[in-house]
Amino acid sequence: MLSPASTRELSSDAPDAPVLSAALALLRKRDRFEAELRAMLLSKGHSESSLESALAWLRAKDVLNDRRAVESAVARSEGRSAKGCEALRDALVAREAPPALIDEALAALEPEPIRARRALEAAPSSTRAKRTRADRYLASRAFDGESISSALEAMGLGSATES
Repeated sequence: MLSPASTRELSSDAPDAPVLSAALALLRKRDRFEAELRAMLLSKGHSESSLESALAWLRAKDVLNDRRAVESAVARSEGRSAKGCEALRDALVAREAPPALIDEALAALEPEPIRARRALEAAPSSTRAKRTRADRYLASRAFDGESISSALEAMGLGSATES
């Protein structure tokens, strides 16, 4: 994300273009993927030619970086905000992340059962207290059944027949 001060500093040597201002405003909120940013700017009526020069400038200044955007999105999906790998993949695809970077980032994640256990550990204690609540909590974050069972066993919540 960009601060207003860093935006002013960056734009001091940039071409004066409304598309660049609009792009920087969007990037101040969070890292975005190039395709995502392109679609947003086109939907606001910016021309393809002015868009290309602005995106090239943003890439050259490393303000627009798809790898960093993927890493940021994956990092936000940890702990209490954790999602199953398929849900995380779907979210990244919806934001138009490059498929190769998605595959690379997901391959680097810990195994899903470990991520599910960590998500459950970060959940409110009332959620962790009962197996059915914990099960629903993890299922709502799109963890697969095997990962949910593994996490529940690791947390001492046993099997479904014990509750």
